Amino acid sequence: MKIDLHCHTKKTKSGDSEKRTVSPEKFAEVLSNNNVRIASCTNHNYFSIEEYDLFKKIGADHAIMVWPGVELDVYVKSEAGHIIFICNPNETTLFDNAIKEMIKGYSPDSFIRPIEDVLNFFNKLDLIIIAHNSMKDHGFSDAACDYIKSLINDKNPILFEPSSLKSVGIMFAHGISGFIGSDVKDWDLYPINKIPELKMDVSSFDTFKLLIKKDSHAIKTFLDQKKTKQITITPFIDEGDGTAITLSIKDDINVIYGGKGTGKTKIIDALKKHYEAEYGPSLVKYYAGKTTASEFGILIKRVPDSTKYFSIFNLKNYQEEFKAIKEWSISPLTTTDSFYNAFKDKNVKGSFSKFGFSKATFSKISIPNSFLSAQEDYGHIKNGLKEIHKAKLDTFLSNDEISTFNHNSSLIANKALSFYERKYIDSKSFELTKWTITTMKAIALAKSGNHSIPASTGLLDLYVKQLELYVNCCLIINAIETKHIEIKDNIGYLPNKGMVLLKTEVYLNPCESTSINYASNKPSSNQLKRVLTQLKNLKNHAFDKDVGVYLKNYNIEASSIGGLSDFLGIKTEQCIQNVDGSICPYSASSGEQSMLLLSNALINDEAKVFLLDEPELSVGHKYVNDAIVPRLIELARMDKIIVISTHDSNIAVRTLPLVSIYRENKKTFQGNMFTDTLKSDSGEEMSWINTSLDCLEGGDIAFDERSKSYGKS
Repeated sequence: MKIDLHCHTKKTKSGDSEKRTVSPEKFAEVLSNNNVRIASCTNHNYFSIEEYDLFKKIGADHAIMVWPGVELDVYVKSEAGHIIFICNPNETTLFDNAIKEMIKGYSPDSFIRPIEDVLNFFNKLDLIIIAHNSMKDHGFSDAACDYIKSLINDKNPILFEPSSLKSVGIMFAHGISGFIGSDVKDWDLYPINKIPELKMDVSSFDTFKLLIKKDSHAIKTFLDQKKTKQITITPFIDEGDGTAITLSIKDDINVIYGGKGTGKTKIIDALKKHYEAEYGPSLVKYYAGKTTASEFGILIKRVPDSTKYFSIFNLKNYQEEFKAIKEWSISPLTTTDSFYNAFKDKNVKGSFSKFGFSKATFSKISIPNSFLSAQEDYGHIKNGLKEIHKAKLDTFLSNDEISTFNHNSSLIANKALSFYERKYIDSKSFELTKWTITTMKAIALAKSGNHSIPASTGLLDLYVKQLELYVNCCLIINAIETKHIEIKDNIGYLPNKGMVLLKTEVYLNPCESTSINYASNKPSSNQLKRVLTQLKNLKNHAFDKDVGVYLKNYNIEASSIGGLSDFLGIKTEQCIQNVDGSICPYSASSGEQSMLLLSNALINDEAKVFLLDEPELSVGHKYVNDAIVPRLIELARMDKIIVISTHDSNIAVRTLPLVSIYRENKKTFQGNMFTDTLKSDSGEEMSWINTSLDCLEGGDIAFDERSKSYGKS
């Protein structure tokens, strides 16, 4: 959740923008759309309890807490600047009365009073105070800020507002409580990128104050919201050091930092081994800052694996059909001699005259495996119902409707099964009958030397076999000519450019496109084209008398084809998805490839653990700040386990890690920024602020130099 404690809703001073005035409805809509859940109305030298109550009511309708506030022009000794006062909403009436008394006789343009007078009017109120510091317009010098702090009692915490979130992070590392709000000037251009995000949800003004004041009980409650697990590892065993280290890792951001050569990488590697054993490699994402360009090639490589890709077409593999074509042979016609011999022997006396099969013939068409269509239908119904039952049907249907659905599902499945069984029995029965009659006639001929009437002329069987060949050719050709399918995988995000995608096109038709890649153990593109050509020739001549010639030519080309999946091939292309949603080809530079490798390690929401070893090394601090830090915060909200070894203050501070692990002289200290403590197993204790300042910022002098520069950003 985001929080905006410097939020203007009305133009009050002559120099203010007209676009600061906003309706309560638009105020709530803009904040809600940007996930702001706490806001304070802090207009210049002006407060109206009637207006505040309206904003508060409409804000509550959008799950937004709105706190009363005001931004006042104040003298601090000889300096003029702005200070924001935010009041406990339970004391709104007292706050309103105090402001009315304070500004009596002033207009918003003319009001300015000494800090001592202002605090005197507010001395009985429960407040949060935010003073502009020297990094912001209308800010106070360091000396003036120190004087303000000396006047504030412990009851009311004071924060200092610079110009940017980056400056807030630097102030925090230096032990200065910083905060920043939107200071919105145009509600059509709400500056969401300036708005801080709270690490945990805050339920009330009192809770927020306790966190600001670093109340130990509040911080413990805050930290305990996230699950903690003790992980014991031996990261230096390969160096002959079997010392075990026990780390308290939270389902959140955990940062490891320290000087060069202190073992941060080995700790990350040991955690990788531990978590892969616990969750499986697929749920553990790892990135090392020392990446190479070849690793990007591995990331975008796609192998034309039929096992992985063929199922997306939702087609049969047609193995039986390919086999039937390969083994097909022409059915012989019955000769006239067979009929002549039967006619000659029809009046033979003796036992043959009583042979019942001698005059049996066929008039019914027998299509081999005619039951397969019914079998396929039954499979579709069975699998379809299985998929439906995976859903939570009670989300959509009542108990009675579910009962009716289950009854009808069983009914249709049973009827489909019965129909399939009937077709199977009919087909096999006819084949058995035909085989029996033919066999018995052959036995009779062998035993008696007398000829029976041929069962058929053979013309019907010939046509049926040719029809079978034609149908199988059509089925396979139609399947091969299925339009290719596109798969888009997110590779990673590039700031100011968009999401980089890998478009994989999966083909069955070798003639649909050029440069299709096939598996090394599969037929080549040219061979597949020849197979398809011969298959079409065979289909077109399936009823010709010289069909055998075309079958021979086909079998020469298709000798290594076992199924439709042998035709599978792929093409890949890097693309970028622009802000408007359009997609165009894109080739990432070597620097961008490193960025994408890091982004890709964080892109999978399904993973449980994310391990990053000095991610800033190959991508630079700006990319870390603009793209990686927001994603780390997002993953932390999803209760992922994130462990990062780093020298980057943006990661170590701006992500607000719940656990900080500091390595020094083969010792491991653990703690967090919220309590400003780092402790070793032996009980040694360090200040988180002082340690972080030295390790991440290079000490006081380097920090002061950068803080001045950052203040102008």
